[in-house]
Amino acid sequence: MRLFHVSEESNIEFFEPRIPTRTDLDQTKGLVWAINEECLPNFLTPRNCPRVCYHVGPNTSEADKRTYFSSKSCPYVVAIEHKWFEVMQNTTLYLYEFNTLEFTLLDENAGYFISDKKQIPINKIKIDNLFTALFKRNIELRLVDSLWDLHEKIQKTTLNWSMCRMGFAQKMELGGIKMEFRKVKREFKLVGMKNRGFFANFGKEVPIFAHQLLKRADEIKNHTATEIALYEPKRAADHIEGNYYVGLIVNGASNEIPSGMELIEITHDYMTVRGRISDIADLHSKLSNWGEQQGYKRNLESYIIETYHPIENSEEEVEIYLPIYS
Repeated sequence: MRLFHVSEESNIEFFEPRIPTRTDLDQTKGLVWAINEECLPNFLTPRNCPRVCYHVGPNTSEADKRTYFSSKSCPYVVAIEHKWFEVMQNTTLYLYEFNTLEFTLLDENAGYFISDKKQIPINKIKIDNLFTALFKRNIELRLVDSLWDLHEKIQKTTLNWSMCRMGFAQKMELGGIKMEFRKVKREFKLVGMKNRGFFANFGKEVPIFAHQLLKRADEIKNHTATEIALYEPKRAADHIEGNYYVGLIVNGASNEIPSGMELIEITHDYMTVRGRISDIADLHSKLSNWGEQQGYKRNLESYIIETYHPIENSEEEVEIYLPIYS
């Protein structure tokens, strides 16, 4: 087995362990990352080039082989956006090879290995032509307008896959509208009413409860007219009931809270996206998938938040905020 670290820098003498950006890993322990030779093609692109990479694994079905490969003799695909073609032509990479003794396997599917010790490379390989490097390894390089459709489909297959730098990908489209996924720190201040129900009934209950609140909107001082809802997250299959709030965002002081309502102030880290309210289920799903790819860990102890935005002569839009750990 051979292990490498791929870089656009030509003069790295040693690698110090660094705290990982992935929040699902120990944030107190620095790591040196390496990739095995089998999955090395996943990194034979410019550093920030978004890509969807997949290859045949021991459990890959014949149906997936037929669907996702153009040739039986080429069992590995690296897909990038068209706009990265020229960047790739002008990029030089350096493969820093490590002694494998101090590394342990982190993710077999993606080929990731880690070490908590300082590493001095035992070899450096310069790659001037990334296309040639891929073709010599029998890799199909696929150029696409957008990666998102492939990104969604590949995760549901029996293939071995890895998604890299998707935060740099062109915005995903849903119903012809481009979506932008972001991580934000956001403060919400609202006055609203609390209720409880079965998660399965939230879709019907919440709009009815919100209508009741809006009938009393004139009782809420300093409101902005922006509707907001807070939802307790569903934590497990047997967690069938939860609390929710409907309210209006307020500005400034709110000393007089109407009877049966509460003043709520929340500051948290979220991943967020905005789109048409008719696409709300897809928006939640795609946002969750994006967050997983970024390594964000959902905070199931904090409320999911949705804000609602009427659009003149068009469909209402919703902005979704899923709480994550810092």
